[in-house]
Amino acid sequence: MGKAGFLGWFKWETKAQRQKREKAYTQKMFPLGAEEQRNWEIATIKELFPELKKNIQEVHFDILTLREALLNSQLDEEDEDYESMESAMQSWEKSDITRSMMRKGYLPYIKAMAFLENNASSVEELPTVEQIKQESEKFKG
Repeated sequence: MGKAGFLGWFKWETKAQRQKREKAYTQKMFPLGAEEQRNWEIATIKELFPELKKNIQEVHFDILTLREALLNSQLDEEDEDYESMESAMQSWEKSDITRSMMRKGYLPYIKAMAFLENNASSVEELPTVEQIKQESEKFKG
């Protein structure tokens, strides 16, 4: 949501402006193709966490918020959405949703998935579940 936060909800925009903003967000978050990348994310979450039945969307949301924070850390420092990687990670880890994921032990896997996904330059380069599990070892502590 960026630094505009809650006040950003009260901006009036036309349907065309909203569609343009949503398209830009989709391209930012799913540069490898919205449908393909989203489908990969859901399938990977299901494979990583087979015990999840109803909470798949919560985990997916947590991955998206981390990926967005990581992407924002790559912006120019003058951009209003810029946040250092350290600050972005701290904010993300302090959120209520993230803290619930920590209790379930999902956090290292979510971090690994987000980092590896953001580094892929094509759908074919998206990490396997085994690669995510291996990368998650770096985040266990």
